[in-house]
Amino acid sequence: MATVEQFKVRDEQASAFEQDGAILLAGAINEEWQNLLRAAIARALQTPTDFFMRRLVWRTDLDFERFCRQSPAPGIAAALMRTDKVNLLYDQIFVKDPGSATVTGWHNDQPYWPVRGWPVITLWIALDPVTNDNGALEFIRGSHKWNRWFQTFMPDEHGAILQPYPNQNPAFEPLIDFEAERDRYDIVSWDMQPGDAVAFHAMSVHGARGNVASVPRRGYAVRFVGREAYYEFSATDEGGFLENPELNSGDPLDSELFPVVYGVP
Repeated sequence: MATVEQFKVRDEQASAFEQDGAILLAGAINEEWQNLLRAAIARALQTPTDFFMRRLVWRTDLDFERFCRQSPAPGIAAALMRTDKVNLLYDQIFVKDPGSATVTGWHNDQPYWPVRGWPVITLWIALDPVTNDNGALEFIRGSHKWNRWFQTFMPDEHGAILQPYPNQNPAFEPLIDFEAERDRYDIVSWDMQPGDAVAFHAMSVHGARGNVASVPRRGYAVRFVGREAYYEFSATDEGGFLENPELNSGDPLDSELFPVVYGVP
């Protein structure tokens, strides 16, 4: 792929990320990278699969791997986390087709993953225009600083809460019905254009609206961790899809499954 310009994170954007836990990065991913992702997503969707199995796709498609390693995304993550090394945790495809009106339940991500430490981030990249009508993401501003680890749940194909995972972590607290109490919280959301990205901390409480529009909402999320993060796996982790036999609890994530994609080990 041709060399393309890199998106530069401004210091005020890094400060806003630290303060709010979620920010919009307009124009973060240029059209060349967008087209690569659209083609790769089209290939991935040719094989019917469970919604939440559309993850770790970088391991089966070279274009997803190219994006995770060579696009502006790792550098953006490094700048926002203010770290000098970034590991890829995993990637995931999110598609809400027209009429998929189910609301994605409120949650924070890090309780699902075998990762501890502060620098853990997701870049969620829009490949279609995103509005309230077709599934915009919503975030509770500042919730990444609560240090509240909410119990995990089993989602349906659109991310709605079905039931708690059977192996609940006794250290986590019950999930709050944020939707019923949404007036109590500072909730932020953005309309997005293709190539825009929302960057959010893995402890930020978030959800997504359903798609009641006539157009799809395709998104691609890449999760990264910084140098200070470390591996910690337990039987309560969701499905075990990130269990890594190369690592022990407390280890840096450097491994075949979690490669270094920015900086040096």
